[in-house]
Amino acid sequence: MSHPMALRFRFELDATPDIQAWGEQGQMELHWFGLTSGRFWIETPVGEVLRYTAAIQELWSCPFDYVDYQVARLFEDLQSCISAALEPVPEDIGLLVSDPVWLEKLNRWIEEEIDEAELDQRWDLYESAVSWWQHRMFDTLYLKHGPLFSIWRINDVVHFRWVTGNNEADGVSVFLMPTGEITVSIADFKAAAFGFCEEVLFSMSERVRQIQMVGWNRTDCSVDVDVLVSEQRKREDKFHALKNHVLATDWNYIRTQLALLVAHVSRT
Repeated sequence: MSHPMALRFRFELDATPDIQAWGEQGQMELHWFGLTSGRFWIETPVGEVLRYTAAIQELWSCPFDYVDYQVARLFEDLQSCISAALEPVPEDIGLLVSDPVWLEKLNRWIEEEIDEAELDQRWDLYESAVSWWQHRMFDTLYLKHGPLFSIWRINDVVHFRWVTGNNEADGVSVFLMPTGEITVSIADFKAAAFGFCEEVLFSMSERVRQIQMVGWNRTDCSVDVDVLVSEQRKREDKFHALKNHVLATDWNYIRTQLALLVAHVSRT
């Protein structure tokens, strides 16, 4: 008997004739990114992330349950942090840097109004101590009230967190699950992340192949078929290379820099 996945990235593409073209009138065009127009969302054991409330759908006259945007954006963002998310973070470092209370204190420290020279020094220390953490995050600022996602691994557990800074528009809640955190196995995370990317690439390969076979029949915009085919191949090659990419962070250096950062933040 099969069991539902603990985590799954989902999407659906618009039909090609329904996709809005880009550019100025008379020079409208579509490309690989634009042809991924559709919806995407994330299934978790605690509910669906990026699912709108019925109230906001009514307020915005939105016919979709999920965010309506190019699926390529989630496809790219997820790939940008997969390798970092799969690299084990030492438990002492991970527990400190993932602590929301400490993160808030750190943000206040870096945002204090101080002279430029000291601010530069703070940023240098900040970057050397926690830049690795940024590689395990991606935002959705292209969405109205979009959440920030963080993915990190401690031992054999992958943590998946999403935080929405402001989940209200005109007094109406935007997302059903604006903030949350789950943990999944490495196998489940790999299956969800790599599986999503493979599904997007397969769907787009079918779309590109169809355009190759029958030609581009829309008269309102153009598509460079050769460029489209080339980009599909490049994205497939990049993803396959990513599957074998392993990070090797110098955690001893990070631990030293982080100790300095903690000391500075604690004094303020």
